[in-house]
Amino acid sequence: MIKIKVGVLNFQSSNALPLFHTLRAIGHQATLIDSPISIRHQDKLIIPGVGHIKAFTRELDAGGYRESILEHILSEKFVLGICLGMHALTSGSQEDITAQTFSIFSSKVDFMASNLASQVRIPHVGWNSVRYKAGQELFDSIPQQSDFYFSHSFGISSLSNETIGTTKHGEIFSSAINHENVFGVQFHPEKSQKFGERLLSNFCRL
Repeated sequence: MIKIKVGVLNFQSSNALPLFHTLRAIGHQATLIDSPISIRHQDKLIIPGVGHIKAFTRELDAGGYRESILEHILSEKFVLGICLGMHALTSGSQEDITAQTFSIFSSKVDFMASNLASQVRIPHVGWNSVRYKAGQELFDSIPQQSDFYFSHSFGISSLSNETIGTTKHGEIFSSAINHENVFGVQFHPEKSQKFGERLLSNFCRL
């Protein structure tokens, strides 16, 4: 049986190790990507991310990753952006409008509004449910309204034809999006126990 090669982008703003270890623990051939040329040898690419969008894109460009990531996407190989990694694939972020995102998704990232009266607090940290569109292979064998782990202050507040999963935190926002061979999730599957592991396995099988 040929194992799919899954690259996990690894630099300071990516927090890649927990994701890498989760993928290995559930039986996938994961590799930490420490150089742009390594991306070419991967069947799938996962872009995790934590922190600030400008620091993330600056580090990405300083390492020369942008062209290799675009090459991977244009070759129709699958990509999954997680949290800040998803934000980097959108058409821009309110966190810093000067950050050079990839614009793979037409969606944009906004600051999520808090509402203390209704106990909606930002950052949005902890478990919350995801409702996904029927027939989505990324959520195969995952029950509707399953809980995933979130940790973020910015997100895609609008819903569009790219939206494949939604979550309510005060307002309903896009917690999973898709455009052709590129996927993004706002939550952290590597911290989401069995349903997060299932989602990662689903991605690896796409």
